Amino acid sequence: MIPSPADLDPNWENKPWIPAGKWIIPIDRIVGSYEKPELFYGDFIPAKGVDDPHYQWVLNWCKELPENNVDYDYIHLYKLLDCYFIGADGNHRISALKVLKRKFLLAEIVEVIIEASELELYKKSSDGPELPSLPFLQ
Repeated sequence: MIPSPADLDPNWENKPWIPAGKWIIPIDRIVGSYEKPELFYGDFIPAKGVDDPHYQWVLNWCKELPENNVDYDYIHLYKLLDCYFIGADGNHRISALKVLKRKFLLAEIVEVIIEASELELYKKSSDGPELPSLPFLQ
Protein backbone atom coordinates (compact mmCIF):
# COMPACT_ATOMS: atom_id res chain seq x y z
CA MET A 1 0.00 0.00 0.00
CA ILE A 2 1.26 3.50 -0.82
CA PRO A 3 1.43 6.09 2.00
CA SER A 4 -1.41 8.35 3.02
CA PRO A 5 -0.95 11.76 4.69
CA ALA A 6 -1.91 10.10 7.99
CA ASP A 7 1.26 8.01 7.75
CA LEU A 8 3.26 11.23 7.97
CA ASP A 9 0.98 12.90 10.50
CA PRO A 10 -2.05 11.13 12.04
CA ASN A 11 -3.48 14.55 12.95
CA TRP A 12 -3.02 16.13 9.50
CA GLU A 13 -6.76 16.57 8.82
CA ASN A 14 -7.11 18.81 11.89
CA LYS A 15 -4.39 21.21 10.78
CA PRO A 16 -5.16 24.45 8.95
CA TRP A 17 -4.90 24.33 5.17
CA ILE A 18 -4.85 26.93 2.49
CA PRO A 19 -5.71 26.65 -1.20
CA ALA A 20 -2.44 27.35 -2.98
CA GLY A 21 -3.79 27.38 -6.55
CA LYS A 22 -2.51 25.62 -9.63
CA TRP A 23 1.17 24.74 -9.75
CA ILE A 24 3.43 22.68 -11.96
CA ILE A 25 5.08 20.18 -9.64
CA PRO A 26 7.57 17.32 -10.07
CA ILE A 27 5.72 14.03 -10.35
CA ASP A 28 8.34 12.22 -8.27
CA ARG A 29 7.25 14.30 -5.23
CA ILE A 30 3.80 12.67 -5.34
CA VAL A 31 4.27 9.92 -2.79
CA GLY A 32 0.81 8.74 -1.77
CA SER A 33 -2.93 9.06 -1.78
CA TYR A 34 -5.46 10.49 0.65
CA GLU A 35 -8.53 8.42 -0.28
CA LYS A 36 -7.30 5.24 -1.96
CA PRO A 37 -3.82 4.22 -0.76
CA GLU A 38 -4.84 0.56 -0.62
CA LEU A 39 -5.35 0.44 -4.41
CA PHE A 40 -1.63 0.88 -5.15
CA TYR A 41 1.70 -0.29 -3.83
CA GLY A 42 5.34 0.63 -4.34
CA ASP A 43 5.68 3.51 -6.78
CA PHE A 44 1.95 3.60 -7.66
CA ILE A 45 1.73 0.07 -9.07
CA PRO A 46 -1.99 -0.84 -9.27
CA ALA A 47 -2.97 -3.57 -6.79
CA LYS A 48 -5.21 -5.07 -9.52
CA GLY A 49 -2.17 -5.32 -11.79
CA VAL A 50 -1.11 -3.43 -14.87
CA ASP A 51 -3.45 -5.48 -17.07
CA ASP A 52 -6.52 -4.00 -15.37
CA PRO A 53 -8.73 -2.56 -18.17
CA HIS A 54 -9.22 0.81 -16.48
CA TYR A 55 -5.50 1.21 -15.86
CA GLN A 56 -4.74 0.28 -19.48
CA TRP A 57 -7.27 2.86 -20.70
CA VAL A 58 -5.66 5.58 -18.55
CA LEU A 59 -2.16 4.55 -19.62
CA ASN A 60 -3.12 4.74 -23.30
CA TRP A 61 -4.80 8.12 -22.77
CA CYS A 62 -1.62 9.50 -21.16
CA LYS A 63 0.55 8.05 -23.96
CA GLU A 64 -1.45 9.98 -26.56
CA LEU A 65 -0.61 13.32 -24.96
CA PRO A 66 2.63 15.11 -25.92
CA GLU A 67 5.58 14.38 -23.63
CA ASN A 68 5.92 18.05 -22.73
CA ASN A 69 2.25 18.24 -21.71
CA VAL A 70 1.67 18.99 -18.01
CA ASP A 71 -2.14 19.21 -17.97
CA TYR A 72 -3.58 15.72 -17.43
CA ASP A 73 -7.10 16.81 -16.57
CA TYR A 74 -7.97 17.97 -13.08
CA ILE A 75 -5.78 16.53 -10.31
CA HIS A 76 -6.07 17.80 -6.75
CA LEU A 77 -3.08 17.30 -4.44
CA TYR A 78 -2.46 17.90 -0.75
CA LYS A 79 0.99 19.28 0.06
CA LEU A 80 2.38 18.21 3.40
CA LEU A 81 5.93 19.51 3.90
CA ASP A 82 7.61 18.72 0.57
CA CYS A 83 5.46 15.67 -0.23
CA TYR A 84 2.25 15.56 -2.26
CA PHE A 85 -0.70 13.23 -1.80
CA ILE A 86 -3.47 12.68 -4.34
CA GLY A 87 -6.89 13.88 -3.28
CA ALA A 88 -10.10 12.23 -4.47
CA ASP A 89 -9.13 11.44 -8.06
CA GLY A 90 -6.04 10.87 -10.17
CA ASN A 91 -4.33 7.78 -8.75
CA HIS A 92 -4.35 5.88 -12.07
CA ARG A 93 -3.13 8.96 -13.96
CA ILE A 94 -0.22 9.43 -11.57
CA SER A 95 0.62 5.73 -11.86
CA ALA A 96 0.59 5.93 -15.67
CA LEU A 97 2.65 9.13 -15.71
CA LYS A 98 5.28 7.54 -13.47
CA VAL A 99 5.44 4.50 -15.78
CA LEU A 100 5.82 6.84 -18.77
CA LYS A 101 8.57 8.71 -16.88
CA ARG A 102 6.82 12.06 -17.24
CA LYS A 103 8.47 14.70 -15.10
CA PHE A 104 5.91 17.41 -14.29
CA LEU A 105 2.22 17.86 -13.69
CA LEU A 106 -0.17 20.81 -13.37
CA ALA A 107 -2.25 20.30 -10.24
CA GLU A 108 -4.55 22.16 -7.89
CA ILE A 109 -2.68 22.30 -4.56
CA VAL A 110 -4.01 22.54 -1.02
CA GLU A 111 -1.18 23.13 1.43
CA VAL A 112 -1.40 21.75 4.96
CA ILE A 113 0.14 24.26 7.37
CA ILE A 114 2.79 22.86 9.70
CA GLU A 115 3.86 24.98 12.67
CA ALA A 116 7.61 25.48 13.07
CA SER A 117 7.37 23.93 16.54
CA GLU A 118 6.12 20.69 14.95
CA LEU A 119 9.01 20.19 12.53
CA GLU A 120 11.06 18.24 15.06
CA LEU A 121 8.19 15.73 15.36
CA TYR A 122 8.31 15.12 11.60
CA LYS A 123 12.08 14.77 11.66
CA LYS A 124 11.92 12.10 14.39
CA SER A 125 9.00 10.16 12.95
CA SER A 126 10.05 6.73 11.71
CA ASP A 127 6.76 4.84 11.84
CA GLY A 128 4.78 3.99 8.75
CA PRO A 129 5.92 3.61 5.15
CA GLU A 130 9.16 5.05 3.93
CA LEU A 131 8.61 8.54 2.56
CA PRO A 132 11.00 10.57 0.45
CA SER A 133 13.75 12.31 2.36
CA LEU A 134 12.94 15.78 3.53
CA PRO A 135 16.30 17.51 2.93
CA PHE A 136 15.51 20.72 4.76
CA LEU A 137 14.86 18.71 7.94
CA GLN A 138 18.09 16.69 7.90
